Amino acid sequence: MVLGVTISKRVVGAGPDVPTLAERGFELDAWYGVGGVRGHAHVTSSISSGQIAKLTWDLSTLDRLVALSREPLPSSTPDGFTNPIKAEIDRAILKNFGAEIE
Repeated sequence: MVLGVTISKRVVGAGPDVPTLAERGFELDAWYGVGGVRGHAHVTSSISSGQIAKLTWDLSTLDRLVALSREPLPSSTPDGFTNPIKAEIDRAILKNFGAEIE
């Protein structure tokens, strides 16, 4: 039995009757990315990001991702990758430590 796919919407490659885990009441996200060391030049990050985006959106790569029930995010900039992670860390800190933002 397949419980569901782990992304936010149904995936054609998983089968038409396979729901998302969210449809079953679960909340789950997985992120993949490439990072560099602190102080890495912004121009180098932008060039690398552009090259990775080009590979990610290549049809053969997309076919592989669909086969794995994965889907790339539209944002493939350095900020587009780090901002959601920072927001998730902030949310986890607030939730786990009961802190409030004033």
